[in-house]
Amino acid sequence: MTRTSSGTRPGSINSRRPTKGERQPFASFAAEFERSGGTYDVDVRDVVANDEHIVALLHATANCEGRLLDQDYVIVFEMRDGIVHVAWEIWKDQPSVDSFWS
Repeated sequence: MTRTSSGTRPGSINSRRPTKGERQPFASFAAEFERSGGTYDVDVRDVVANDEHIVALLHATANCEGRLLDQDYVIVFEMRDGIVHVAWEIWKDQPSVDSFWS
C-alpha cells in the first residue's frame, strides 16, 4: 500500500469509514481487534489473483459485549504496478455486521 491507496469498508461505525494511506487500514483492523477483546479472528478460505485484482474469500468470527460475529466476507484489491491501489470489503450480511459493532 502507498500514501495514495484507499479502501472502502462499508458500515455505520467509525472504524468502517473509508480509509486512505499506508497505515489507516491497519489501524482500523487493530481497533476492531481491541473492541472484540482480542477475539476477532479471520480465516482465509481462498485467494484468487491476476495482474489487476486480488480477491480474498474470508470468514470472520468475534465476540463483543455478548454479541457473536460469524460471517463470510470478501476483500477485493485493485492492483497497479504490483501495489494495492484500492480495496473494497463486502460482507455477506452487512446489517448484521453493523449490529455486531454497534
